[in-house]
Amino acid sequence: MIRVEHVDKHYGAAKVLQNIHFEVESGTCLGIIGPNGSGKSTLLQCISGVEPASAGEIVIRKQLLSQYSRKSLSQHLAVLQQETLPPVGYSVQEVLEMGRFPFQNWLGRDQTDASSLIAGVAEQLNLVELLDRPLHELSGGQRQRVALGKVMVQQPEILLLDEPTTYLDIRYQLQFMDYVRKWQRDCGLTIIAVLHDLNLAAQYCDQLLVLHEGKQVAIGEPAEILSRERVHEVFGTEPIIIPHPVNGTPQILLQPGSHETLGNEAK
Repeated sequence: MIRVEHVDKHYGAAKVLQNIHFEVESGTCLGIIGPNGSGKSTLLQCISGVEPASAGEIVIRKQLLSQYSRKSLSQHLAVLQQETLPPVGYSVQEVLEMGRFPFQNWLGRDQTDASSLIAGVAEQLNLVELLDRPLHELSGGQRQRVALGKVMVQQPEILLLDEPTTYLDIRYQLQFMDYVRKWQRDCGLTIIAVLHDLNLAAQYCDQLLVLHEGKQVAIGEPAEILSRERVHEVFGTEPIIIPHPVNGTPQILLQPGSHETLGNEAK
């Protein structure tokens, strides 16, 4: 579904990404993890076509990314960032309708009647009672559900998520990721997600790609990737890693002061 072939990204002399290469199979979820400044969001921007790669190629659905027009690409791929909703003043209904833009003609008319699709998405995400509410009256969790509904209405085959749970509390983080996983399983959605929370990444991603200082460190299943040695190496802290008591995925416990210990060891 997606192939990234030896991609570099430079801004002048600054090398933000170097020789990134991986494939994402249809219907799977790849999580991109790494410290701040490791190039995670830049990589997502390259895959979405917002930023051109300085070297290498990106192939989506057996076609070079550079061969897609913006509108044709948006008929297959959607992006959900931390804050992608329009300014205040729009209602939830209007925001959901915006998700149909890639399928509208030059007169702004949808090629098909999407009213039932929009109503179905609103019902799935428990937004029916909020359809007439303006965005500024919504909580953070409600706003993120609206943002998810907007991309669901777009009916993409590929979804790119850039730290979508950053500003949400624990309940809404889990709710959001559960909605995404259900959508993935029901529709065979392919997902690439930048995530800061390593425990969330382990729970919801089929594979993890680790970036550090713009370079690809490793890619594989969470149980393989989230080892004590690798977390130590990449994040500079000494974790305790235990299996989740329900599903066995690795979960990370942090040790206060462990970064100070590492600093002392380096002297």
